[in-house]
Amino acid sequence: MEQLLTLAKQAGFTQAAPLEASALTVRTEVREMCASDRCRAYGCSWSCPPACGTLEQCQTRMNRYHRGILLQTTGLLGDDFDAEAIHKTEQRHKASFAVLARQIRHLHPNCLPL
Repeated sequence: MEQLLTLAKQAGFTQAAPLEASALTVRTEVREMCASDRCRAYGCSWSCPPACGTLEQCQTRMNRYHRGILLQTTGLLGDDFDAEAIHKTEQRHKASFAVLARQIRHLHPNCLPL
């Protein structure tokens, strides 16, 4: 676990902490946000709906794991509506996630990056 947390910090995340996978549950509210295409990835990525499967399939897949890592990327906003800073933080998070997912897949080929 320590090696994975170190890799997460090196990849650029602000924080990384161990996670008990049993704490994860799929949520219909999140799937509804996906369907409304709020992040502009619906139907564009194999890791997003509809390609990722139903909520039940996702929960079954997650139930195979006992632990994970919770990741956080923080940024500074000029105000509550600083869309540019929010977008830049989102891009940093996605870039860090892509780097970390590649590295972890080398160590644990059957991992499930979410």
